Amino acid sequence: MLRRAAVIAGLAHAVAAVAASEPPAGFAGDWIVTQVAVDRADPQNWVFKPQDDRLLNRVMTVGGGGRLSFNLTAEACDQVTWIRQPRARLSVVVARSFARGPRGSGRKRPTPADFGLKFADIPLDPFVARCPAAGHDAPARWGNAAWFAMLDASHLGVAYDSDTVLVLERLAAGAPVRPSFDCAKAASPAETSICSSQSLAGYDRSIAAVYRRLLADADAATRPKLEQEQRAWLATREACKSDERCLTDNMVDRLGLLVQR
Repeated sequence: MLRRAAVIAGLAHAVAAVAASEPPAGFAGDWIVTQVAVDRADPQNWVFKPQDDRLLNRVMTVGGGGRLSFNLTAEACDQVTWIRQPRARLSVVVARSFARGPRGSGRKRPTPADFGLKFADIPLDPFVARCPAAGHDAPARWGNAAWFAMLDASHLGVAYDSDTVLVLERLAAGAPVRPSFDCAKAASPAETSICSSQSLAGYDRSIAAVYRRLLADADAATRPKLEQEQRAWLATREACKSDERCLTDNMVDRLGLLVQR
């Protein structure tokens, strides 16, 4: 999916790469996606929409010893190598990373404002995450030269796709878990598990948000069918009980189905 590998590979040749398995300063910890930013001036090339629910509320963990996980799919990497890229301002990193057309086409390069990025245009220290392929069942998404950079003291920027920047906010240790429902009223093993997991709670919020929008837009004939489908899905979720893997797979599938409607 990350089709701009050649662009960042070119940057890597401009300086001597500094590689390490330990995360760069400020990267370590748990992060949650709070903004899905795409080039609003180039919608014909969108892979994801602005604030796409498939990516919003997803949790990323950057650990020591080469550990990098992102709960969008089963794409954890236990051997990531962080490779320093040339220092550059945010505007320069964005312009270099997201081409709007072939060289010489005359198309204006995108700016952070085109992506809705409201961060100071300060010099960044981008890093590429290199993750060795782990087989067909665990694709090395981070092996295609996505860049990571601290946008400020509490926000991490990630070039996730050929047109997408994820803005992630640091999750403080002990931060409350907030699904779409009141955890004080959790009445089942599944709900209790969701209330003890930032990752599961994020999926719950995303599903609830998409479902509410679909319900608000539904006509009188469609609404009862949507409500019945949601009740049926909740029954399958409850059948997972406290099995986190089962709950994750179940909620990923449900979110994907709702987004496609």
